[in-house]
Amino acid sequence: MRTLLAALFVSVGTARLAHAEDAMELFQKAISLSNMGKTKEALEAAAQATKLDAKSPLGPYASGLILMSQREQAKAIAAFDEAIQRDPKFVAAYDRRGDAKLKSGQFKESIEDFDVFLKSNPNFAPEHWR
Repeated sequence: MRTLLAALFVSVGTARLAHAEDAMELFQKAISLSNMGKTKEALEAAAQATKLDAKSPLGPYASGLILMSQREQAKAIAAFDEAIQRDPKFVAAYDRRGDAKLKSGQFKESIEDFDVFLKSNPNFAPEHWR
């Protein structure tokens, strides 16, 4: 019985790792497609990453980046919200959400997000206020 349980934990852990690797590949694909101007395909790849790994912030983060490039700030903010909900320690999402909020005129809220990012990345502080 212990052997069976151990095998189950190993297989679940391996499956989780495989999902994480697949989500990273889809994240990279989404960004590459976006850089080529293939927005629809990029958002589809990001959506696949989002569905594939329910704990990874990469899919929603990719969606947010793509939506920002299309100047859809409200949708981008929602995508970054999901990335942060999935992993509150993924501070890059706070920085990008801060950018989207700034571009939407939500100045106070953007500063709050930038502060979270800068608390974890103090070396960026001098040049952050671009």
